[in-house]
Amino acid sequence: MVDSAYGTTDMFAAFHASVVTLILPAGTVTLTFGARPPRTVPTPGGIITAANPGYTQAEALNARASRALHALLHRRQLWHVPTVSAATDGTHREVGFFVTGVTCDELVRIGRAFGQQAVFWLSDMGLGVVACGQLIPYRKPSREPT
Repeated sequence: MVDSAYGTTDMFAAFHASVVTLILPAGTVTLTFGARPPRTVPTPGGIITAANPGYTQAEALNARASRALHALLHRRQLWHVPTVSAATDGTHREVGFFVTGVTCDELVRIGRAFGQQAVFWLSDMGLGVVACGQLIPYRKPSREPT
């Protein structure tokens, strides 16, 4: 099924069937939909990946894109820690970053620049999915979102 504004509704169902593990300095925290984050997790913030931009791609390309995203977060001096987002059934796994000090709109623009269909947004109320809207094909690791 296709939702014209956001891509496939099946894809968004997959986001909601995910668990996200934040690798914080004090230890790991696993987030699920419908549950509030522990007070030890700084909010608001977002979870973003550069892997598999709208399609599954080779691990070498995912690693290159992830390094580019990491470099962009450093250039913008945004606090970030590694994450692992995974399907609850274990069929899919992606590494990314939990970022604070960024607005949801800015995170969406970064996601769009890396070809992502959506990003996770974390508030005091819990984990949500935000569509990135019109995708920009990711071609250069130096690309800066506008």
